[in-house]
Amino acid sequence: MADLMRTRTRAITLGGLLAALSLLFLVIGAISPTADLSLYALSSLPVAIAVIELGWRRAFLVYVTVSLLGLIWPGLAFTYLFGFFFGLFPILKALFESKLKRPLAALAKQVVANVLIVTATWLFARDMILAQAEVWGWWYIPALAAALQVSVIVYDYALGLLITFYLDRLARHIRNGRIF
Repeated sequence: MADLMRTRTRAITLGGLLAALSLLFLVIGAISPTADLSLYALSSLPVAIAVIELGWRRAFLVYVTVSLLGLIWPGLAFTYLFGFFFGLFPILKALFESKLKRPLAALAKQVVANVLIVTATWLFARDMILAQAEVWGWWYIPALAAALQVSVIVYDYALGLLITFYLDRLARHIRNGRIF
């Protein structure tokens, strides 16, 4: 009984700390004049750690918690990218990589990332994108789509490197109770 309580307490505490860390990266991204996308990408790392340490359900709770708290502060303008893409992608990445072979997982991640980003863009930035297309010409939308493909591949690779760094250097300290 004591071990069960200790395990639950550890999971709740770690989930809360990971959510707070992710929210901290979002807040810093909101007040920072530069490095916005880097901080969004960094805000997704605690969600990936939650998948590794706490499992799918609790990682999803961390994602939902950060998304809802982010709506309060720093607000919708700074949280919608996390809510639609950066927060959800690590959970989907882990799911696809654990269930599918490597080429299929890469394709599934690319397709789902495109759907998530296009949905967020359609809901929140459609007018801005269309206005830019009028200014720059017909080639703007295909160039933006190509840049999106490259960006998703680079982000997926960088997130994989961050997860590997966590597993190689930090995970054993957290699991042994040295950090937490």
